[in-house]
Amino acid sequence: SSICVAYTLGFRDLEIFGYDSCHQDDRSHAYSQPMNDAIPNVNVEWGGETFKASVAMKAQAEKFQMTSQALKQAGCTLTVHGWGLLQAMYHTDASNLTEREKYQRMWTFDMYREISPGELVAGVFLTVAKPEGMIIDFGCGTGRALLALSEQGHDVLGIDFASNCRDEEAMALPFLEWDLARPIPSRANYGYCTDVMEHIPPEDVETVLANIMESAKSVFFQISTVEDLCGDLIGAPLHLSIYDHDKWAALLSDVGDIEWSENRGGASLFYTHRKS
Repeated sequence: SSICVAYTLGFRDLEIFGYDSCHQDDRSHAYSQPMNDAIPNVNVEWGGETFKASVAMKAQAEKFQMTSQALKQAGCTLTVHGWGLLQAMYHTDASNLTEREKYQRMWTFDMYREISPGELVAGVFLTVAKPEGMIIDFGCGTGRALLALSEQGHDVLGIDFASNCRDEEAMALPFLEWDLARPIPSRANYGYCTDVMEHIPPEDVETVLANIMESAKSVFFQISTVEDLCGDLIGAPLHLSIYDHDKWAALLSDVGDIEWSENRGGASLFYTHRKS
């Protein structure tokens, strides 16, 4: 908040001190703050180091990454001094991360877990597809969609290439750590793939679609058609293949027959059957 006030007052060169967002030894602050003693603490692993922080500090470090990126885009220069969780996150060079490492980082942010698109449209999938039998969730993320489908009596399998993506509640459900750009060993009659395809690098889109349709006979897709917001957390874009509804329809038509589709403006939904 303070650096946003500084920006509003006209300052553009910002020197940041004391924003570590973690404990040093057993101390949470430079001086005693007993009002914070009851806040739960967590250990946060980042860049090979483990930082102890309150849950509020962890959230502060995460939100700083987005605020700092926004300020830099608005013309500010930020120099972040010192050592701590916030600095470790801020100085991460996302350009050196593989796609798998990028998402292993992203899933450490509570903010990235706040919304589960697959959970939100599970009811649409059940209404449109009326599935009977195993359902594979390609790019299952938090696993909340798996839980929603399992609670409706369906057998499920989650696939994702970042094993730390799942919420604790979904850890007991079947899971395969796998890169969708490789041929998928699992088979099912039904597939579910929500807010995944826009994350795939353009050169891999056709391969991933072919692998998914080979793995499941009928697949429900939800695909975002807009820029992402959370990539600012690590300073790297997450949505790499941003196409409109017609472009995705054409790509899906190359590997399957589209039975149903809906253009929601910021997202495109499709129910597709494998070509016979």
